[in-house]
Amino acid sequence: MESSLHKVVDDHLGAEVSTGTISKKQDALDYLTWTFLFRRLHKNPTYYGLEIPLEEQDSAPATQELNRYLVEMVDNSMLELSKSGCVVAYPNGDLESTPLGKIASYYYLVGSPEALSKK
Repeated sequence: MESSLHKVVDDHLGAEVSTGTISKKQDALDYLTWTFLFRRLHKNPTYYGLEIPLEEQDSAPATQELNRYLVEMVDNSMLELSKSGCVVAYPNGDLESTPLGKIASYYYLVGSPEALSKK
């Protein structure tokens, strides 16, 4: 069994920013370390698109690659949430939900700008 959080991470992070659980990008990274995705990412990185050979999965370079993957996931998610008008991402890493983000979080509609514009 594998996690599907990576496919809908925008929804989850947007909701957590809206509730105030996440107020910085570092908070988002910390949040992800408590998920099933984080556990499975270390056990089966290939499923998530990372080419780390089985015999190297516990190495320092593999850990750096997994960390890079998570940072990129958070950065991409915040970029998408910003483009959709749901989150304001400040240069210092602070995050703030917008009124649209709070509404989208409430109805769990955060995903793509296209989905929101059709509603």
